[in-house]
Amino acid sequence: MNKNVILSAIKNSQKNIDEFIGRWKQKSFNDENIFDKFISFYIGHNALVNNFYDFKERLVEGNEKIKKDSYKMKDFVIKQFNKGEMEKIVSSQKMKDNIEVIKNIINEGEYIYNFDRLAAESHNFYYKKKIKENKLKLSSLDDKEYLDDLNSESYESVFKAIVKIIYKVRCNLFHGDKKFVTNGKQERNIKVALNCLKEINHSVTQKWNEFIKELIEKIEKENLS
Repeated sequence: MNKNVILSAIKNSQKNIDEFIGRWKQKSFNDENIFDKFISFYIGHNALVNNFYDFKERLVEGNEKIKKDSYKMKDFVIKQFNKGEMEKIVSSQKMKDNIEVIKNIINEGEYIYNFDRLAAESHNFYYKKKIKENKLKLSSLDDKEYLDDLNSESYESVFKAIVKIIYKVRCNLFHGDKKFVTNGKQERNIKVALNCLKEINHSVTQKWNEFIKELIEKIEKENLS
């Protein structure tokens, strides 16, 4: 295939992807409701991660048969960063402040992150007491594993825990019928997850741009007919 055709296709794809992501980020910025803000931003983030995955795993590395699902996307995000980069992300003051809020939420014991699908379909967002009353199952690990990782001296453990918690918030919002009760705590739970998502998304975006730039430079140097 002609080199110019390949380069044009990549650049057009990048442009379309970036425009789509930008629209949803802008929608998140414009939304006033914190639930809408998170959902809109996550749609943009999900598009970024999915397309990054398609380009890197399928196009470049040739793993076309890999089944793509939301769990793999979460792991894909984690895989993009080395330990030093993870440390830089989670040790910023903004992230440290938000991590402390998440640890407080877990320690309070009223709301949970680590639930199964049945719990996600509970009408009460995160609410542990209601889930127990309905006899819906919680994860056997509950939130202790997350709390241990967040308190760990390993920046890698902290980073992975934050990515997983953001994913759990996403699952809770995207699955099941919800009553978005505005009681202050609900908004706090979503806001802190959104704050962390924005920080990680910023770093993933940098990785995406670096990857595309390197891919284009590599193709430009290749001798294609």
